[in-house]
Amino acid sequence: MFAGQKHRFGLFVRTIGMVRARTKIGLANLAYNLKRFLWIETRPVAA
Repeated sequence: MFAGQKHRFGLFVRTIGMVRARTKIGLANLAYNLKRFLWIETRPVAA
């Protein structure tokens, strides 16, 4: 999961301050979770 985030979102944290680093990581996590949610919701249901 973490390698996928790093690769897809270019997650390389190089900021000044912990707040900015947390924000950047948090937004990457949010984007990953939304993308995964949409993938799960749009899958065809096996009967």
